[in-house]
Amino acid sequence: MHKIIILDEADSLTVSAQQALRMVMTEFSSTTRFALACNDSSKLIEPIQSRCAIVRFTKLSDTEIMRRLKVVVEMEQLQADEAGMEALIFTAEGDMRYALNNLQATASGFDNVITQDNVFRVCDQPHPEIITNCIKNALRGQFSQSCTEVNKVFD
Repeated sequence: MHKIIILDEADSLTVSAQQALRMVMTEFSSTTRFALACNDSSKLIEPIQSRCAIVRFTKLSDTEIMRRLKVVVEMEQLQADEAGMEALIFTAEGDMRYALNNLQATASGFDNVITQDNVFRVCDQPHPEIITNCIKNALRGQFSQSCTEVNKVFD
């Protein structure tokens, strides 16, 4: 029987820590299997990459994320409107971990109420409508209105 070591966020290890990991992987290769999860495999040193079978996962579709979020919202008995759920999907950019973390943070910060405004506040992202209006005004040469829209981000 092999032991299995799962190391999440392996790409955040320092180079010296990765070198130490490489030595451990070499020393225990006959008895242990290592699973390294990371967001950017290019941040791993080449000796570790050469010892690994790399499996890449694509981003999830909005439909897949929405389906899981609805299950969590129901199980946790949260009050979420459709715009709030869409905002979670927008901020997650295909990453289920971000979607769930943003859901949890919004629920904690706003008494279990998930709305579009609450999500954008928690995620510290300006509302897409503000950005759209800012760009439209700038393209029309209406720079004072554009600045007014930018100032809404800081309100």
